[in-house]
Amino acid sequence: METKTLKYFAYGSNLCLTQLNERLRKEISPFKVVFMKDRELFFPRKSKTQGGGVASFRESENKRLWGALFEVLESDLEELDKAEGVKRGCYKRKNVVVYDKCEKEHDAITYEAIIEGEFPPSKGYMKKIICGANQCELPPCYITYLETIKTED
Repeated sequence: METKTLKYFAYGSNLCLTQLNERLRKEISPFKVVFMKDRELFFPRKSKTQGGGVASFRESENKRLWGALFEVLESDLEELDKAEGVKRGCYKRKNVVVYDKCEKEHDAITYEAIIEGEFPPSKGYMKKIICGANQCELPPCYITYLETIKTED
């Protein structure tokens, strides 16, 4: 039986390869560095496990939300849904269009938070995002931007 492959866009803590590998229970590598147009990172939910705000995205003209594209199996989505708290109403799975550095379009699946407000992330959570951004080789100027985000602690 053939299993369908999908493209998954990670932009938050799932950029951290250790975390993503643990969640999917297998080794996975970034497929391509990509971005969403007219979107920016923000932290609209508070998480007890992460100790502060957790990542999502919102519209923001002329901004780019950078991340990594991964090839995952359709069966992997169940594990990602569980990790993202889809059934608990924390995040929803969303189809998006992302662009590579040559502006080529890619259809992908990502997760968008159900908004509660806006909360600063914890230092540990931001460290995970920055570590993942480095592992996935996101643009240096974007990593510098991530390092300027104010944290809760």
